[in-house]
Amino acid sequence: MPTGGPGTPTNRNSTDVPKAIPDDNATGVTSNLVLSGAGVIQDLDVRIPSLDHTYDSDLTIALIAPDSTTVLLSNHRGGSGDNFTNTVFDDEAATAISAGVAPFSGSFRPEQPLSAVDGIPAAGTWKLKVVDSVAADTGTLAAWGVRETRPGC
Repeated sequence: MPTGGPGTPTNRNSTDVPKAIPDDNATGVTSNLVLSGAGVIQDLDVRIPSLDHTYDSDLTIALIAPDSTTVLLSNHRGGSGDNFTNTVFDDEAATAISAGVAPFSGSFRPEQPLSAVDGIPAAGTWKLKVVDSVAADTGTLAAWGVRETRPGC
């Protein structure tokens, strides 16, 4: 397990992307990221380097932890703008996603705090779920990952 030492943030990337985002489909698309090793989450940020979509406000994006804790990251935000590019969801970000305008690039506080996953065992399958709930626009989740910190790992 690569790490920079105890309490050092480590980037992990999903390896099952790209995935098409089904248009107007309540099931959406889910991408997995498997974390291994001991320890619990001390802090976690979600990184989306590339999610291409032609109308961001069609989308709901959520992180699902291995214990099924779900954190809503973005819920129909961005107006008619396109894409999430080099986007980071971070509880400490200065701008709330609700105050952002697409295209989303930079750091944003999510709809719900990611601190909800603090203390959860890190090992397991983490999921990013993207749902497009309005017809006529399409997209692809091309890359995503997490920046996680574990005490003592």
